[in-house]
Amino acid sequence: MCENKLNGLIRDTYSESLKAASYFPSWAWKALRSYPLYFVLFIMAGYALWDARTPVTMISPFQLPKSDLPFTGEIVADAVQDGLKSIRDEIEEDQQDTGLRSSDTGLPDLRNILIPRFWRVQTPPRFSVEIKGVSYEKLLSVIRAILHTETVVSGDVHVKGNQFTLVARASDAGPWESAPEPMTADGLKEASKDLAEQIIAAEDPTLAGVALLKDGQVDQGLAQLSRAHSLNPADARLKLNLCMGFAVNRRYREAIECYEQVTASNPKTSQEVWEHLAHAYYLNGDRTKAIDLYRELADKEGYREALLGLGEALDDSGSHSAALLVYDKFLATESQDRNRAIAHVKRSLALSHMQKHDEALSEYEEALKYAPRDVLIRVNEGLETAQATDLDSGIAQIQSAVEENKGSDALPYAILQLGVLLEKKGDWRSAIDDYQMAAQLRPTYVEAHLKLARALVHESRRAQAFDEYNKVAKLSPIDLERGYSKMFANQWLANELRNVGNYAGAATAYQAVIHAKADYSAAHCQLALIFAREGHLAQAVHEYGAATVPAKIDELNDGECLVIADHVLNQAVASRTQGTEKELVAKLHKIEQRLNSTAQSQRAEDTAPRMDTATLIEHAVLRPASDAPGARGCTSVPNSLCAP
Repeated sequence: MCENKLNGLIRDTYSESLKAASYFPSWAWKALRSYPLYFVLFIMAGYALWDARTPVTMISPFQLPKSDLPFTGEIVADAVQDGLKSIRDEIEEDQQDTGLRSSDTGLPDLRNILIPRFWRVQTPPRFSVEIKGVSYEKLLSVIRAILHTETVVSGDVHVKGNQFTLVARASDAGPWESAPEPMTADGLKEASKDLAEQIIAAEDPTLAGVALLKDGQVDQGLAQLSRAHSLNPADARLKLNLCMGFAVNRRYREAIECYEQVTASNPKTSQEVWEHLAHAYYLNGDRTKAIDLYRELADKEGYREALLGLGEALDDSGSHSAALLVYDKFLATESQDRNRAIAHVKRSLALSHMQKHDEALSEYEEALKYAPRDVLIRVNEGLETAQATDLDSGIAQIQSAVEENKGSDALPYAILQLGVLLEKKGDWRSAIDDYQMAAQLRPTYVEAHLKLARALVHESRRAQAFDEYNKVAKLSPIDLERGYSKMFANQWLANELRNVGNYAGAATAYQAVIHAKADYSAAHCQLALIFAREGHLAQAVHEYGAATVPAKIDELNDGECLVIADHVLNQAVASRTQGTEKELVAKLHKIEQRLNSTAQSQRAEDTAPRMDTATLIEHAVLRPASDAPGARGCTSVPNSLCAP
């Protein structure tokens, strides 16, 4: 049987080794031909040397305590191996997706991040054979040890009561310990996943960073990308990964600073990096900077890909006709189907903004010729159909795209847009279901959490709405909002309750904000307006007085609201001059005296133009002021991905 294996091995490997063997001296070749076993040993060593070049992590069977467990050490090792492999596979699947990406139609995404070549996890050897006591597996292990390409992870199972933890270590890293889990198959799966994430964080911080970002753990993911760069600062690609990590998570200022550091440190930075910088300017709202840089790349550097970004920035700035000319220029010389599809999608958006809906729909059909059945194109076509012709037809188109693309990376976007159209139709419950699904599929999808929160408020599900606003705050690019996530969640909840006419609920939420931070001037002001509207003038004047004391953090102030509150309260109090209202007049007078005194002392420094009171009142009494997530939810993202 052994002889048959050897003969088969010789037949399979002879053609591959013939070329390499021909370089040997003739005497060596004759010696090998005269001793077939040594020839096979030589071939086996060659294969082992080739295999050993790729780093590999071996998971040894875990050591178990004496107590009875529903799994063996080998099963635990296999579970950890599966956890490691699944993390890598999930990211690789995203990067290999051939459909249009969100970065092609607006926002950057994780698939642009460079993942270094990851070590394999305990892959089986090419073949199992032993010659004169030397097995292929042993030979492979010896060569890997010499080349330092093998990492062996061993571990133990610790049992306490009806729970267990997994503890693992390598020769140069660890120990890593999972969270306690129940002694079940599901418990083993969770513990193995936990352990796998820790091993990857130690062995490959870039991969760990991407996995954490996909899971919505933004700060931890960015920390891992930063660590990957610090371990190898000479690799500019790892710095770019960190820049893209910032951009993906809407931390555009950090992304801009990061890209500028890359371009400053390397005068020969590729045009693609400059394009990323222009895109970050655009996403941050710096339209002029973005357009100027895109123009320089396209006109002076001859970088044609910059035309797509230039067209989008022009379109978003209101220059729709100029955007169409840019897209036409790109299409005139572009031959790749994928890029032509992207250009036609962008062209359709510009036409839609010009209210040329029939032409916009024709552009989507043109795009589908180059990217048949692409989910992003079909969803945008459905949105255009709903706007231009028939809402139900648009819903049906997007539903069809969702059903046929269950595994697409663009599925969260498709489901969100379906929810938007269902909400327009008045089907709030179905819209909520879709928003929830989109948020579950992509935990960092701010628009999904925001749409869900507002829909939940509409359906009087305040507690759940607060949870969603809290998630929005934790995903915010602003440190202050992340640090005070619950406070801002209450603020945004109060704003939305006020917008739907639930003034009692809004007052309660504003009071929760003030309880968390007593000097939150904007919250005091909004509460004053609500009390004034409800006729509780004494409380309104009290809150107005508190609002006129500026908060130490400038973001917690709202000067326009104070102007409105002053006008509203003076009007309300002036209409009542009897009894306790006289005391309110006196209080208002004292507040105004204090404000005038403060204004006089600051007038020399304050040269900013002010909106007059009449204009403020005309535009907004009880307006949606300080609706931070709503404003950023769309105005700071490209029109192509901004939910209607």
